[in-house]
Amino acid sequence: MASSPAFQLLKTDLLRIDLGTLSNDERIDISYRRACAISRACDFKVTDILSFTLTLITIQYNLAAGALAPFAEADEAKKTLLGRILKFDVSLLPRRAGSKPLDHLITIFSHMKLPASTVLGSIQRPPNEREGFFTAIHRVNVGTLAAALILVTAMKRAVYVAGTYSYRRFIADPQGKDMAIILLRTQNRPILHALAQTAVFEAYAQDSIQRFCDESLIPSVRNGAAVTFKALLAKTSQQCFSSLSNRCGAMGLYEINHIIEAELELRGAAIAEGDTLALSISMCMANLLIF
Repeated sequence: MASSPAFQLLKTDLLRIDLGTLSNDERIDISYRRACAISRACDFKVTDILSFTLTLITIQYNLAAGALAPFAEADEAKKTLLGRILKFDVSLLPRRAGSKPLDHLITIFSHMKLPASTVLGSIQRPPNEREGFFTAIHRVNVGTLAAALILVTAMKRAVYVAGTYSYRRFIADPQGKDMAIILLRTQNRPILHALAQTAVFEAYAQDSIQRFCDESLIPSVRNGAAVTFKALLAKTSQQCFSSLSNRCGAMGLYEINHIIEAELELRGAAIAEGDTLALSISMCMANLLIF
C-alpha cells in the first residue's frame, strides 16, 4: 500500500494545499489537478474499467469510461475518446451543495444529426427489453457500491476529528483540575462506538466488493450485495456524523473539520445511482421474481 503511486501522492504539495484559504475558482482548479494526478498515477487501463479493478471509482471512470469501454475496441473514435477520459483529458464532474466546489459541465445539442456510429451498442430492439435496459445501465450498479464506499473513509475522518478535539478540549473537574473531555462517558462513548463501526464496515466493504465482482453469482445476488451495503452505510453513517458533530460543539459546524460537510456528502451518496429505498424495493422484487 505504502509503495503504490497513489499513496505516494499524499507526500506531494498538491495534496497538502489547505483548500480553506483558497477561493472557489482556485479550489476547482486544485480539485481537477488532484483528480488528474491520481488518475495518471494509477494509470488506469480499459481492463480496469471492465473488471472493476479500480482504485478510485468516480463519475469519470464509472459512468463515462464504463459506458464507453464495452464498445471501444470495435470503434477507433470511441477508443480514442476513452483514452482521453482515462487520462482525465476529458472531465465530467458536476457540483452539488456541500461537496467540494467543481464547475458544471452542460452539453446541449440543437437539431444536431448524429451518425449511427455514435450509438453505443445495437439499435435493434432487444429480445427482452427489461434485460436490455438493465444491461444498458449496468454501470449504475457499480456506482451503487462505489458511492457507499466513500462513507467508510468519511466516518474514519469524522472519528479522528472528534477524537482529536476531545483530547484537546479541557474543562475543570470537581477538584478544579483540568480534565480532557474525552474522559467523559458521554463524550467517549459515541466516538468509540463510531470507531468500532468503521472497523466492521471496512471489512464489510471488502466482502461486498468480492461478492459484487464474483461472476459465479447471478446478477441479482451481486447487485444485492451492493444495495444492502449502501442501504446500511447510508443509515448508519448519518447517525454517526450527527452524533460526532454534536460532540464537537460549535467546532463541529465548521467546514474545515469536515463533519457537517460529510453529512451533506452523505445525502448525495445516498441518492447517487439510485436512492436506497428505491434500490431496496427493486432488489426485493427482482429476487421474488427469481425465487
